[in-house]
Amino acid sequence: MYKFIATLCLILLTLTGNAQDTTVYRWVDNNNIVHFSHEHPTDKDYAQINVQVAYTPARPEAENSAFVDQWLAERAAEKAAASAQQQARQRAELISQNCRAAQLNLKMLGGFERILFNAPDGSSRLLSPEEKQAQLLLNQKNVEIYCDDDESSSKR
Repeated sequence: MYKFIATLCLILLTLTGNAQDTTVYRWVDNNNIVHFSHEHPTDKDYAQINVQVAYTPARPEAENSAFVDQWLAERAAEKAAASAQQQARQRAELISQNCRAAQLNLKMLGGFERILFNAPDGSSRLLSPEEKQAQLLLNQKNVEIYCDDDESSSKR
């Protein structure tokens, strides 16, 4: 019995077409009840309704895939551009910080006779005149590298 019902359902599914191809008939019986059916009614007073699918894909699958690929590529390009802009801002900030540090070092080295140097290990010592001169040259070079001409001349 179950095999028969399964076979019948399979046959009905194979025989039915898409909803686009289906015609539905509407009629009202003697008791004022509205009926809908796929079979032609025996009453003479009926309306024929052509059923259409409410949703159709906007693009065929190949075009849709190309659209998705293009959208993903655009998002990746936007992300790369945003990342590049962020890196450029970070570089500009680092250059600006290096410029300010070099200018401050030059000001300190030129403004004081004795300079106390704090080593990374926590120890402190006075710079010798040769070390002070080397630091002056190093920081002048850093100002040339990191500072714009307008910025370095206005902050000195």
